[in-house]
Amino acid sequence: MVLTDLFVLPALVGVYLCFRFRRQRVAVDLLPLPTILLAAFAGYWLWYAHRPQPSTLDRELAPSIRYFRESRLVPRPMVLHRVEIDLTTPGLEFVVTPPEPTGGFDLPARTTSQFVREFDVQVAINASYFYPFRAESPIDYYPHRGQPVNTTGLCVSNGRWYSSPEPGYTMFAIGVDNRAVVGPDKFFVWNGASGQPVLLKEGQIVESLDAGELNPRTAVGIDRTGTRMLWLVIDGRQPRYGEGVTFRELAALLQEFGASDALALDGGGSSTLVARINGEVRVLNCPIHGRHPPGVERPVANCLGVRVLRR
Repeated sequence: MVLTDLFVLPALVGVYLCFRFRRQRVAVDLLPLPTILLAAFAGYWLWYAHRPQPSTLDRELAPSIRYFRESRLVPRPMVLHRVEIDLTTPGLEFVVTPPEPTGGFDLPARTTSQFVREFDVQVAINASYFYPFRAESPIDYYPHRGQPVNTTGLCVSNGRWYSSPEPGYTMFAIGVDNRAVVGPDKFFVWNGASGQPVLLKEGQIVESLDAGELNPRTAVGIDRTGTRMLWLVIDGRQPRYGEGVTFRELAALLQEFGASDALALDGGGSSTLVARINGEVRVLNCPIHGRHPPGVERPVANCLGVRVLRR
């Protein structure tokens, strides 16, 4: 039991007293409002800190695009969301949010769900780190939807380059033929987004990788053959449900799932995975946007999406 759980008992007692003395004109007349507020808070806390983890799931989202959900309790509660994409699939097409210069910034902020709807992709994750950003309260935060932001590091959308290179940031680059690499290469980049740190190189965890703190994470990887792309989104900052991972743990998970080269994208409250299922746009993970309740999406700078065109 955590300290905040102690609010549950007084709330239940207050509810009982309200019903027990509801017909008597006594000081208990003053109880309903604070009791309701306390009960609401207790109910929210019970849901927040005692939610059961979701069940295992294996589902095809589109031809050769598969989604896996897995809950673990060791080394701590974790919920893992993995997408595997066969890069040899005919009609496969990637989309990175295009630049839309606004007031000296790269583009307006969108949620990942907005991106899926607007650009008609079947699956998407958040991509680059961005600025400006703040999260002081559920009301006082930046950016809101539509407010201008800059991505951190180089980005490419359908051959259009935007933003500027930043020290320490590496591009996840995708060519016209859907060949993908972590870091610079000599092929023509058609789509790409930057992140940090690099997690895996040639199947090995990067020696200099700093573990970092426990946080929600988003990462992308490529297997040794170069024919399978992996997206990994991990929920975090949610006690007893999904408490997040360090960068080194993230790298080990990608290694476990068969990635050879991998890169971390923006994490924390930005980590979001969205898919179009039976025509409905659904958030598949449980994002944690600043001081909002779990499940609220954060508007982000750009996203990486994929679709399979019928040919």
